[in-house]
Amino acid sequence: MFSIARVQDIIIDASHTRYEGEFSVGTILYTLIDDPPPDNIEDCQTARPLNFQIKQYPIPNEIVFLINAPSPQYNETNALIMYYLHPHAIHKDPNHNALPNALNANGDFYKGHYFKELEHIRPLQPYEGDVLLEGRFGNSIRFGSTTARNVLRYNYWSEGGNIGDPITIIRNGQKPNLPEDSNYHHTLEHINSDHSCIFLCSNQQIAVFEPASIHDNSYQIDRNNSKKM
Repeated sequence: MFSIARVQDIIIDASHTRYEGEFSVGTILYTLIDDPPPDNIEDCQTARPLNFQIKQYPIPNEIVFLINAPSPQYNETNALIMYYLHPHAIHKDPNHNALPNALNANGDFYKGHYFKELEHIRPLQPYEGDVLLEGRFGNSIRFGSTTARNVLRYNYWSEGGNIGDPITIIRNGQKPNLPEDSNYHHTLEHINSDHSCIFLCSNQQIAVFEPASIHDNSYQIDRNNSKKM
């Protein structure tokens, strides 16, 4: 049976007071969802990530599901310990899904020592059959395909090719200056305005692509005068 918990803190490195070696990285300190805020976070119970191959660590005040499962010493002691699943997408926000039960004097809440809340990060627009991996900071990978041309939300990579032709889009940084009233609107990768991206195509034509320059100055070097190595 699952329990529902609120993350109070997470062990990321040896600077944490509850650090007990590299095996403890990713361990959360938590309270149950209906518990009041702890007097001392250091006294909270702990849980480890259930999956360690694909890591999706929560930030403080996000909600996770807990489950008892065998400890590394199970064969000797039959001991079960607490593990947690990935953060609950209560707001469907790629940047964070915190649900605090208390605010500080500034009307804010603890999100970690340096984690920055980014209001402009938007979720990616999905299409039928897509597999999407979205980071918290506008970085993402889309395993998609050419779609029908008449989909409600047009995408520019489906102008050529056949429906089902694979495409992989790796994006690092979402385009800036999106309207503030579009916080939860889905968005597309923008090859000309995102910070950087890679399109791995199969028959698609990215006709909207604008090269930085068609001249040598796009390399920021004069190839004719550069020294040969």
